[in-house]
Order: sequence, then C-alpha cells, then structure tokens
Amino acid sequence: MNDNSLSCDIKAVFPVGAKLYSKHTAAENSRSFWIVYGLNGQPRWILPPKNPSISNLLGQWRPYGALSFLMWKFLVFAYRAGLLNYVPFVQPLYLDVSNCNWCSYGWLGEKPPLCLTYVGTPGKSRKAVMWLLQNTETSVVQIAKIPIGTNSKRSILYESKILKNIENDLEITAPKVIYTDNVRGVSLQSFVHGESSKPHFSVIHLNYLLALVYSSRCTSIRKIGIMLSDFIEGRDAKNSIGIEVIRDLTDRLNDNTPIPTALQHGDFCPWNLKVQDDGSLTAVDWEAADVIGFPLYDLVYFHAAINYHLKTKVLFPPGSKVLIAEYVKQTGINPQFTQQIIAACLALNWAKCIKAGDEFRAQFLIDVIYKNEEF
Repeated sequence: MNDNSLSCDIKAVFPVGAKLYSKHTAAENSRSFWIVYGLNGQPRWILPPKNPSISNLLGQWRPYGALSFLMWKFLVFAYRAGLLNYVPFVQPLYLDVSNCNWCSYGWLGEKPPLCLTYVGTPGKSRKAVMWLLQNTETSVVQIAKIPIGTNSKRSILYESKILKNIENDLEITAPKVIYTDNVRGVSLQSFVHGESSKPHFSVIHLNYLLALVYSSRCTSIRKIGIMLSDFIEGRDAKNSIGIEVIRDLTDRLNDNTPIPTALQHGDFCPWNLKVQDDGSLTAVDWEAADVIGFPLYDLVYFHAAINYHLKTKVLFPPGSKVLIAEYVKQTGINPQFTQQIIAACLALNWAKCIKAGDEFRAQFLIDVIYKNEEF
C-alpha cells in the first residue's frame, strides 16, 4: 500500500487531529503504533505501543481457521515481547493522537484513550472497530464504530437503533449504546466482557435464541418462498450460482401455516458471541439484524458459518439435532415443517451471499442444501 492511500485510511479511522509522520519526520508526541496487514495487503489491525491491557485484549481474539489461529498466536507473542519489528506482515506507524477530537467519538475521558483498532474487510460495508481504554485502567470502557465504506454509516446507525430496541423491549444482554453521531455515522457502545464462544452449539446458544422469538407475531413458510421468488426473478441463471436449485426449492415452500417470527441477529456465529463469567451468552455486532425475522435462521446460520470455515458439509452434529428439536418444541413449530424451514433459511443465507458477491460461500450453501436431506 502506498503512503497516500494509507494516510487516507488513517484519517478515516481516527478523529480529526490525528497526525501521521514518516520515521524521519516523527514529532516528539508521535508514538510507534503498528499496522498489521492481511493477506490481501490491506491494513486489518492498528496496534498501539506495547501495553498489558491491550495485550490481554489481543489474547481474547480467537480466529477459527487453523492457520489464522497460529499466525494470531505468533502476533500476540511478538507484541507482548516487543518484537513486532521482526514480523514480516507488520509495519511501524508513527502517529500522534494526543490532540485528536475524541469527543467526536463520544469519549468523555480527561485524557486521550488507549486505542486498539480493527479495520474491516475492504468493500462498501467496511468499518473500523476501536476499543477505547482509560490510560489509568485495565478494563475496556467503550467500543467505537467508525464508517469507512459507503454503506457502513447506514449499518452502524441501524445497529444503534436495534440495540436501543433490545434494551427497552427484550430480556437479553447486548451492548448498550452510549453515543451516536447521526451525521458521521459513528457509534459508541459499552464493551461486552467475556471470551468468544466455542464453535459448538449448546444450551446457552439455544436459550439466547429462544429469548428472541416473538410468540405473538407470525409469518409462514410461504412468505419465505415469496421473498426468495422475488429475489431470483429476472436473475440470470448463468451468473447466479445455484439459482436453479433455489428456484426448485421455492416452488415447494408453499405452506401457509403460521409460525412465530423472531428478532433475527443475522450474523449469529462464534466470533460475535461472548460467554460471560456466569456462563451466559451475549451477542454483539447486530448490524445484519432483522426485526421481523424467521425462526431457526440464526441457528442454521451458526452451523453453516462454522462448517464453511471448517470446510465440512454435514450441517448439524448429533448434539445440535437434539437442541433443534427442543427449539422447535418450545416455539410451537410443527415438527413436520422443520426440514423445510431449515432449507429455506439456508436459501435466505444464499441470497445474502449472492447480493454481497460472495460466490464461494454461495456455492458452499448450495452444496449444504443438497446434504440437508440427511437431517
């Protein structure tokens, strides 16, 4: 990445007042941050100077691919040992953030915060997530979300609205909104402590999803079929992976029996789930939520996401099948519709992938739909 594009990225992430220097022109107040680059050559993390609180935060991050996990462990070790200058995919960043307008992010601390920054995947929805810490404390105080891509402002503000609704209407734990800038699209949230969920669906996941179900609001399998039919109408089969499979499926999604709706998280997977000290679960990152969603969608999404990363196509392990049956029982869904709802949820996930241009995941989901008869 050239210096000009890097400078633009830094200016998009940090508040007004941040100053970027070269190694030879570094000012007295500038400090050596570190940029961690992804495999695509794009910045993915901006690490502050060595700090034990930041080190603890990095240690909580859990990549799920084997290679990614090993590389992350190596990176954390190098950060703790002060050896990042020897890591090939890391470069120093001479940055002065002492005069930044941190109030524009809702920060009310007397001193500038320590900040650990994750920069999302390049694209229209790209955003930065910044962990903000008091300089005198060891715990994370706030999480700032900053838009970078053209669509990210809308999704950040939408998430703030969802989180406020959750706080007012539902008996579940989720981040609390502290501050929202509707003009810039910046939000500030409370930090959720805890470790990332393990990649196994369990009772705590089941209980969390059951709390999202609206027993008084109904939808139907036929409505899912209509949504999918509207999505594929006019699409070119040659340029849309698996469209004939989805078209055949939608022809069979015609039952109009009422089934309950749910607040659909939309990205319910381990890296967005935190396990608390008391064993309870909290979901974060609600930007893909749907207020009137479909039952079983998040449950199916969880398993599909894990299987995609582990490169397997057996959707549900035996333990999960028992929990699915319990979900169906407690939500009052007729068990004979379970198979159709699961296939429909996979198809809805496929539609999102097609819309996002994620062809590999779309193909994976088509393969899983073929295997779905095993359930």
